[in-house]
Amino acid sequence: MAATLIQSPDRVILRNISWQTYQLLMRDFGSDPRVRLTYDRGTLEIRMPLDPHETYKKLLGRLVEAATEELGLEIRSLGSRTCDRADLERGAGASSVLLHSA
Repeated sequence: MAATLIQSPDRVILRNISWQTYQLLMRDFGSDPRVRLTYDRGTLEIRMPLDPHETYKKLLGRLVEAATEELGLEIRSLGSRTCDRADLERGAGASSVLLHSA
């Protein structure tokens, strides 16, 4: 089956992409902060975050940290983390992650 392309200024979506292809792309681009890859059962999204995204990401992270500190909640900053589940054929490339510790 051929891949289907959907395109916008900051992202490209490809359908009918294999898990193996996603893994190869993660190996090649996984450490590049300018490229974010997300895979969900045959659909690959390639994002190139624009400057406003990065600005809001930092601001939102600071707000979450301030709110959780004020509320006395513990969180862990996992920085850029890749989350892949081969058994589910789902994966998300590096992004900033804040995790609430219950």
